[in-house]
Amino acid sequence: VEASPLRLARGTRSYPVSDGGNISAANADWYGEIYVQSSVYDAARGFAYWGTDTVPGQVVKVAVSPKGAIHATRVSLTETAAVSAAHFYSHSAGGSVRLGVYSHGEPRTLLWQSGAIANTNAGTWIVLPIASGTPPNLTLSPGTYWLAWQTDSTADVAGRTTGAGGDSFYLNQDFGPFPATIRGTDIVAGSERWSMYLEYVAASAASRWSSLD
Repeated sequence: VEASPLRLARGTRSYPVSDGGNISAANADWYGEIYVQSSVYDAARGFAYWGTDTVPGQVVKVAVSPKGAIHATRVSLTETAAVSAAHFYSHSAGGSVRLGVYSHGEPRTLLWQSGAIANTNAGTWIVLPIASGTPPNLTLSPGTYWLAWQTDSTADVAGRTTGAGGDSFYLNQDFGPFPATIRGTDIVAGSERWSMYLEYVAASAASRWSSLD
């Protein structure tokens, strides 16, 4: 079971009533997203919604699972790489996953993606050959990249550790092909380091092997 606090936006003024008090039709700009009322859970998409007793009325949308979003973690390459496979650690089996690779910059540009792959792995790595995705070949220059993933399962699928702010990002999107570009204004930065990596051969080594064939 994983739990986290519900983060609500704060307003520009101090809360004027003692705990337990209420202000009918409170101004949302003054006091923030307060007076959370009844909630609705969308199990199909993995989101919960709360209404607030503020003026104007607001709906607070909270993701309660990794479903319905693109998640990505930052990686660095120190050498030119002929990539052969993408690896993703799966805690629990279920649903399907998609993997992708984006460039770093503005906007982030899609360099490679897999199709939807049934996730039958629990407590082990999913390995997707680059040749099974689009394009079927991937060579990366030294630099920073983003390894991305999606799932259509509400289970806690992905392995991760806690990193520093900006080590990851997410973008709300229904499960499907990755967008060609992702702009910085559309993402939310995070500190997760998702358990993903690329398997590759250094281009210099590949050149040496080719010369010996």
